[in-house]
Formats: sequence, structure tokens, C-alpha cells
Amino acid sequence: MQVTLMPIADIVIGERQRKKIESRSLSELAWSIESHGLLQAIGVWKDPTDDLYHLVWGGRRTAAVSRLFSEGKTIKAADGTVVPLGSIPVVHFGGDTLIERREAELAENVAREDIAWQDRAQALAEIHALRQSVNPTQAFKATAEELVANASPTASPTVSATRQALAKSVVVAKRMADPDVAKAKGLDDAFSLIQRKDAQAASAALVLRRRATSPTEEPLKLFKGQWQDYLGSIVPNGTVDLILTDPPFGINAQEDNFSRRQAVRHGYEDSPEKTLPMLQSFLLAAFNVCRTRGNLFMFCDIDHFVWLRDSASRMGWTPFRTPVIWDKLHQGIGPWQTEGFQRRYELILFCTKGAKGLNAPIPDVLTFKRVPKEQRIHGAQKPTDLLRTLIEATTLYGDTVLDPFAGSGSTLVAAGAANRRAIGIELDDDSYLAATANVFGKAALDDLVADSFQ
Repeated sequence: MQVTLMPIADIVIGERQRKKIESRSLSELAWSIESHGLLQAIGVWKDPTDDLYHLVWGGRRTAAVSRLFSEGKTIKAADGTVVPLGSIPVVHFGGDTLIERREAELAENVAREDIAWQDRAQALAEIHALRQSVNPTQAFKATAEELVANASPTASPTVSATRQALAKSVVVAKRMADPDVAKAKGLDDAFSLIQRKDAQAASAALVLRRRATSPTEEPLKLFKGQWQDYLGSIVPNGTVDLILTDPPFGINAQEDNFSRRQAVRHGYEDSPEKTLPMLQSFLLAAFNVCRTRGNLFMFCDIDHFVWLRDSASRMGWTPFRTPVIWDKLHQGIGPWQTEGFQRRYELILFCTKGAKGLNAPIPDVLTFKRVPKEQRIHGAQKPTDLLRTLIEATTLYGDTVLDPFAGSGSTLVAAGAANRRAIGIELDDDSYLAATANVFGKAALDDLVADSFQ
């Protein structure tokens, strides 16, 4: 293709497959162009309907050159000639269809600096949709073969791998509005997450349908909503033997930098300004809902442990002076990331009412492996064995356990395994469905199988 010069201002830059250009990457590219010249021209296409030139590929190069021009710096083309300020070397792309232009853009992106997996998934899904608009029977394999044929030789993709990525991308692109999916580490993780969520939703729907027609009193109950709407009413005061819960910590866990560091999404509001007053109200409501003699375990952050301990004391609880430690037996990412210590523990506040205490002494450092990532259905999910140990240390058969921040429902699962009654409350829609499937799913499926043989 012949290279010509064109004013950047004359090029229409529409929606790009690469949604975001990292500042550091752009700075490095600008330095390279300033030092060595623009070695590859950008691609443009002239739209016959409006007689305008539209960018096909080279969005990062265009942005880098524009930055240099804004600083009054000139650049050189690949042949060493000086490019006039405000212009950029271009080649004219002859593809007349949107499909051809999108495939060319994707091939260039992959060959240069691959776009984020989210952008690539949406680009692949769009290309396949465009192919199907021309041929409604277009299969993934056919689109994959076309993509491989148009790919850069350095990329060397296979049809099989491209077909799999394409099939997953079509599914994932439709669910990208889900924050959990969008923040997954890659396409495979996002696809697996969607499969788990769909399975949980299907199981939860079956559970809810069967529970609605079941007249029996269940030992495990799960409610959807705010804990404030249940404690003291649906869950009467003086009826609970143990409260075991993992509430918001009040450490701004909803912020993006926390989620990136912890690889966990926290979609709820977790600012100290909102969370701490809520926890103070909860401690009082928890005291009232407990029997004359009862206990409380509450996971918490070290920054607020003393404050929570003192608040619990003011509400009538007798707190254990020091925290119970859960050793996860796995080095997590600490607040300083690679420059600091790797945190492998969490703190638990223990309080008692009416001097009930423990059934028998146990260590204040409990070692249980955290739930493997591929098995986690909630970002803050705790291992069932840890929860069961706390339940059995403080309650007897038939006692009632309450978790007002039920999350994945693990407290109810642990209580059921220990032959205790349990009540869970969960506000988040996705977590409620996941908890429903986790707590009741197997029993409901077993019932369904049994019914099919009658």
C-alpha cells in the first residue's frame, strides 16, 4: 500500500476496539516515535457516503503523534523524511465492508500491543455478529477460519483456539455489564464465572419453587433484604444462640484500587462513614436478638477492631480482649503489594452475653485453608470447616445460629452440617441466589430426582 501524508484533523476517529490506552504505554510509544520515527503508517478508509476519511487501525499511534505535536515536536516517517506538523503518514485501506475493517483493526491490535481481554471479547463478538448479519447460518468455525486467515503471521493463531475464544467471547460480551464478569482476570475466568452464576441461578430457581410449595418447617432459613427489616420481628428478640457473620469492614473495599489488589469485587458501599454507624446499630440489634446467654463472632479489619470491641461493650456484650485469628495458610496480597508483607490472616471479634463463653477452650489461632478461587461463589467466602468449628465451640445440637450478612450462605451450610438451626439474611441479588443454591441446591435436586422415580 502506498503511504501518503494527511492532516490528523481530517481523520474521523470513531468507536475503537481498544477502549482505553494506558498513559504509560502511550508515553513509551510517543518516546519511541520521537526517537526512531513512525515506522508504520496508520490505516484510513474513505467513506463514499460522506467523503470523509475514517481511522481503521493505528489509534495508539495517532494519539502518540498528536501528543508530540501538542508539545511542538515534529516526527519522521519510516523513510526518514520529516513529517509536517499536524500531519501523519497513512495508507488507504480498500476494504469496503465494516467486517473487513473490524477484522483489520483487530489483527493490527493483536500484532502491536494486544487490547484488553474485555475489548478483544467484544470485538470478536461484534465481528461474528456482522458475519451472521450477512450469513445467518455462519458458524463459529467459519468466522474463526476467516480471522486466522487475516491474522498477522507473528500471531500464529490456530482455528481451534480462535473458535473457542470466539464462542466464549459471544457469551461474555453479552454479560459485560456484570461487574464480576468485567473484572475477571481473563476470558476463560469470565466464561467460567458466567457458567457458575447461571448454574446457581437455575438451582436457586428450583429451590425457591419447591420451597414455596413445601409445608414443612425448615431448620435452615434464608431471607432476602436488609438485616434491619428482620431482626426483632421475623427473627424475634431473645431467640438466637449464636451470631456468626462477616459484615462489611468499613475499609473502602468498593474502590477499584482495592478490588485490583485483592482480585475480589466488593459491590457494596464500604466507606467508614457509612459502615461504622451501621455496625454500631447492628451490635445493639444483635445483643437484643440473642438469648439471655449467647455469643457473637464477627469478622473485622484490624483498623476497627478496638473500636468494634469498645462499641460492643457499650451495647452490653462482654468482648474477648484480643482478636481470634484465622490463619488462611496462604499468602495473600498485602496493602503494599510486592513492596510489603503478604497478609495471610483475618481477625474475628468474639463477644459473649450472659457469660456464656465457649463449651470448651480452643486456640485463638485457627488454621484453615481459604476456599480455592475456582470454588468461591462469593469474594469474601469463608471455609465451612472454620465456621463449623466456631459454631460447635459455642452452641449445642438444635441451637439457632444467625448470619445477617449471609453472602454465599456458608454459615448456614456449616450450621446444617453441625445439626444446628440457622437463619441467614442477604441483601445482594446475586449473592442471595448463590447462597440459595449453596444452602438448598443439593437437597432440592435430590428431591427432584426422587420425585422422577415415583
